[in-house]
Amino acid sequence: MNTLQDSDLWYVRLPDGRVIRSRNTVSLRYHVRRGRIPPGSRVRRAPTDAWQKLHEVADLAEAAAVAVARAHKNNGQLDALTRKRSRTAFQETRLLGVRGMVRELLDALDSSLNRAKMGTACLLGMLGAIGSITWMLVGTLPVEWRTPAASAWAVLLLLAACLGISTITQYTAIELSKMRQPRLRELWPSVVGQTVRLAAALLLVVGGGVALILCLRWLPGWLPDDHPWWGYAASAALVLRLILEVVFWPVIALAPLLLSPILVVQDYGVLGGVREWWRLLRQHLGRIFLYEALATTLAAIFTVPLLIPIGIASWSMGDHQPQVVEATVTVLRGIALTPLIAYLLVANVFIYLNLRFEFFHSAR
Repeated sequence: MNTLQDSDLWYVRLPDGRVIRSRNTVSLRYHVRRGRIPPGSRVRRAPTDAWQKLHEVADLAEAAAVAVARAHKNNGQLDALTRKRSRTAFQETRLLGVRGMVRELLDALDSSLNRAKMGTACLLGMLGAIGSITWMLVGTLPVEWRTPAASAWAVLLLLAACLGISTITQYTAIELSKMRQPRLRELWPSVVGQTVRLAAALLLVVGGGVALILCLRWLPGWLPDDHPWWGYAASAALVLRLILEVVFWPVIALAPLLLSPILVVQDYGVLGGVREWWRLLRQHLGRIFLYEALATTLAAIFTVPLLIPIGIASWSMGDHQPQVVEATVTVLRGIALTPLIAYLLVANVFIYLNLRFEFFHSAR
């Protein structure tokens, strides 16, 4: 039973209306005592409970009294020594924030080592490999059949991929919220609706961005060349396209990873999920990129050893390989990406929950 873990979760409403989450009473008491949580905040154990003031909770009353006494003591004018200590405390807070990142990602690594998640990730890797093989087969069809076949192929592949992503995300979210493995009825049929919403959100974000990039690529060719000003406009379009592509392609990588936990955890609609995703990017862009860089590095550490023997076996068979061998190697590579897929999907659930609900991790 996980009664102790379930009962040690706290929700904190700050005076400005924001709601954050603390993992346990020890961490919450520490932050209240240090003044990182304002004395006017309110807390509760579960979303259905009533909000209580800090001094009304027996576990937090002493810490709240210490925070109030410290606030009164420090109401005077800060001298040079106090300013120096404030800078040191700020640096310590930032350090604790980075340590919190690493801790979250290591927790995600433990959570990703689950048979159901790894199995679903393996199917996703095989799906990507089979998708690349069938895409080459579409090119062998008659010209009049290529466009309908490619469109149907893209839609089916997108829905299948979103189904796998939503399943892993929903599984992890329920596992974290209830401290146990989810039951089948808790996954279905909610995953089906989340799959459709995720596919629509990805089409809106990725499709809209790709359409904008393509327009900027084609724009110089559409402009007339009978006046020097049109040449300047074409050059400006090329520069704008270069800048947008440099910014846009990393955002493309973040879209499917962060959109899924947003839609699953908060149960947003398509437009609401895209707005929340954009708000997170605007407010935490640097932190998100650092999170994703650390997560990708950890995932690569556990994935590269699986790709090395496949590369050696493929190289030993020579350059001219039969198509069936090339297809087999492609599928094996997709299977070898299982740890990377599982970990990145699970890690982004932790990343979103930390960005949306968490505060600082205590070093004590």
